[in-house]
Amino acid sequence: MGFFDKLSESLSETGQGIKKMADDTSAKSQMNSELKKKEKELEALVYQVGLVMVSNEPEICSQKCGDLYAQIVNAREAAKDIRNRLMLLDAEIVCPGCGKTIKGVTEFCANCGTKLPEPNMDMNASYDLPTRKAVVNEQAAGTCSNCGAPLKPGAAFCTNCGTPVK
Repeated sequence: MGFFDKLSESLSETGQGIKKMADDTSAKSQMNSELKKKEKELEALVYQVGLVMVSNEPEICSQKCGDLYAQIVNAREAAKDIRNRLMLLDAEIVCPGCGKTIKGVTEFCANCGTKLPEPNMDMNASYDLPTRKAVVNEQAAGTCSNCGAPLKPGAAFCTNCGTPVK
């Protein structure tokens, strides 16, 4: 009977060891989860402090964190410019010549060739004609014989220069 008693005792000790390892692994997993949650909370708080400082104390930020503050200002301006260009792509203009609604920014109506008015733009951003000319329909149907700009499918006139399409 001694053999079976020793075997039973050995199995019991092994089971307890496995249970302790499982408990330890569970505790580590739970602590890692709590740690990640606290690190995210800390990151959010630091972010909020940074926003408050950049918004309310730009002089201090500029003095203490010169390069970082300059990068923030540049990134803000770039984001504002991109946001405004996105608004231009969604702009709708009604052609004063034929009454057709034209989506996007073009200088001339693709239907009748009338020069179109500038869409309303954010006055805090600077826009010029190259921005306007950069807006091109990716599914162009040939190019303009006058200026070489891509033509929109079915266009009767070039939206870049107003030349009639043959």
